This record gives sequence, C-alpha cells and structure tokens, in this order.
Amino acid sequence: MAIALCVLVTLTVASEFYRGGRVISKHTGQGMFASMVQLTHRNTRRYGGYIVTSAWWWSSSALPGRPSISTKSRRWDTATR
Repeated sequence: MAIALCVLVTLTVASEFYRGGRVISKHTGQGMFASMVQLTHRNTRRYGGYIVTSAWWWSSSALPGRPSISTKSRRWDTATR
C-alpha cells in the first residue's frame, strides 16, 4: 500500500512538471528539460515543494518495511549475573 501511494505521488508530481514544462516549451521554443528547469526557477516554492514531498513519501515508505530493534537480542538476564 505504501509503495502504491509513493507511485501515485510521483506520477502526480511528474504530471505537474510535464504539463508546466510543455506550456513553457510552447511559449519559448525551448526544449522540454530546459523548460522544466525554468519552471522550477520561476516558482521555486511550489515545484521545490513537489520535489520534497515526493522524496518524503519515498523515504517514509521504506520505514514500515524496516525491522524494528528487537528486544530479544538485548535480553537482560538478571538471574545469571
């Protein structure tokens, strides 16, 4: 489920970059990548937030799959001391 949400967020962010880049590309005649860079520079707060949000989702999706610290490996047996 977490991976599905990450994919959804990533596709949404990619869609926003593609749509914005396409509009700038049509108006300026630049290539798509250059248009996306210009888009990010024009509205740093919005598109930077998209990048951070996408990175946060991907990093937080890895956390549920991580094994937690086991208390069994650090058993304090007071009877043997």
